[in-house]
Amino acid sequence: MRTTVFLDGKLLDPQTGKLDITNIVVSNGAVIGIGYVPDEKEDEIEKINIAGKWILPGITDVNTMVGEPGYSENETVLSVSRAAAHGGVTRLIPSPELSPQLDNTEKLAGFLRQFDGPGTISVSPMVSLMVGNTGEEMSEVARLKALGTVAASDLGQQLPAAVLKNAYKYLDMIQMPLVAHPFAANTVGRGVVHAGDVATMLGLPGISVAEEVTRISRVGEWAAETGAAVIILGISSARAIDLVAHLKQQGVRISVGVSIQHCWFTHQQVDGFDVNYKVLPPLRTDADQAVIRRALQDGVIDFIYADHRPWVLDRKREDFCTSEFGVSSLDCFWPLVYTKLVSEWEFPPALAYRLVSTNVCETFGLPSPALAIGKAANFTVVDPTKTETVSTERWFSLGKNSGYFGKTLSGWSVLTVVNGQIYRF
Repeated sequence: MRTTVFLDGKLLDPQTGKLDITNIVVSNGAVIGIGYVPDEKEDEIEKINIAGKWILPGITDVNTMVGEPGYSENETVLSVSRAAAHGGVTRLIPSPELSPQLDNTEKLAGFLRQFDGPGTISVSPMVSLMVGNTGEEMSEVARLKALGTVAASDLGQQLPAAVLKNAYKYLDMIQMPLVAHPFAANTVGRGVVHAGDVATMLGLPGISVAEEVTRISRVGEWAAETGAAVIILGISSARAIDLVAHLKQQGVRISVGVSIQHCWFTHQQVDGFDVNYKVLPPLRTDADQAVIRRALQDGVIDFIYADHRPWVLDRKREDFCTSEFGVSSLDCFWPLVYTKLVSEWEFPPALAYRLVSTNVCETFGLPSPALAIGKAANFTVVDPTKTETVSTERWFSLGKNSGYFGKTLSGWSVLTVVNGQIYRF
């Protein structure tokens, strides 16, 4: 395979924030050199000048809806791979919410085979905690872990106490975290937005902060009693964040992720019944968002994820109450993080990067992203000065249900390298 040299890029150190100018040499899907140009014939080397661009050593997204199997009208393996690369992402931890659901070794093996071919993103799977999401039988989690599974998800189910206790103890024994969702579409009743003044004004049924706090408290108590590690996916309110901070102070093994939507928007965006702002948990108030900002800085919230939920437009064109929850966001993930956290909130770039990379990997027990000789070539080249307006013309996901169209963002990816495959934008 031809050798590729990426010349004069600025490699970001996620700990110190330093940007060191260097060259990255890639061949056969791996990094074979750092800091030099190999002495080979010109026709055997592709040289790509990335002077002034930043090299980020891998971004990981969580709970991504990848579409296949079962929902290929919303997304396919190839479309989600391209969308991920466009958003600067090199690895996905997909949601097991598929058809069939990922709850045994045969299904998981088939799922992983989809990502073996060219043009596909790297994946570390998450599986369903329960078989068929029935709440009656636990999936074969230990065998699934042997195939590379990094976590088991409750998919928002409200499980009986006896089932929960056994599940938490078992997962702790095999050293696998439980991913707990405070909400699922089938557990919020008629609620569709934050229970506040906007909901009242629009006459829409609300989802209260009390529901979120109660459900996270239940998860935290079981984690405290059993010693198991839990990951809360989807936190949206100041009161829930205060609860998590308390649990962490008590030594409970709890980690928390917040969606990028909750950094960008509040429930005010719902005014006008725009279904592209119907998400779960719901968008909350300006005050809640201010606490999210502080919690990201303080480490109470561990990571940010895209919460990519693509839908064909027919599923989002229904009236607000019957429309599906979710936003298509993967295509612009790193630009969303960079623009909001670095440009607007003035976070150090290294902190913003850790929130979508190192922290994610630590939470899910994956190796921290790093460029090293002999390791797989996974990195993103971004241009911090590249400003572009989000549009459907430069959108690779099949899901066009997004509130980001028309937003002007900075920090776009110009190249994303996944196991040596080069995606160019």
